[in-house]
Amino acid sequence: MSKNKLRKHTRELHEEKPRTYTQTKKSKNRFTLHKRLSNFLFGAGFLEDARNAPVFRYLMFLSLLFMAYIFYGYRSEKQIRKANKLQKEIQELRAEYIFTTGELMFLKKQSRLSENVKKLGLKSSTTPPYIIKTNKENLEP
Repeated sequence: MSKNKLRKHTRELHEEKPRTYTQTKKSKNRFTLHKRLSNFLFGAGFLEDARNAPVFRYLMFLSLLFMAYIFYGYRSEKQIRKANKLQKEIQELRAEYIFTTGELMFLKKQSRLSENVKKLGLKSSTTPPYIIKTNKENLEP
């Protein structure tokens, strides 16, 4: 009897069993592996199997997170580009402000003012200014 059991056991080892997806040999061509994986995941058999429902929910959740990650990545890049653009504009406006204030200070100098006034035919006053004093009684509303 022990012989029969041994023969039966050796026959079972040598018999070819139908292979499942996990028992398949690794293919050297990675495109076929990719095709098999996509057929396994997105084929009708995967979605119909009740055991795969939690896995499918998890995959959908991960895909939702991935899409949110991409969305916020693009949004942050857009904000960074906008901030850089505004920073450049601020630098340009500051340079313009410094230039115009320097030019205004140059034009406000007494020597520059007197040159511009001479062109109009006016002279600068030689007498100092004086204070006019009035009484509150003289002022009528």
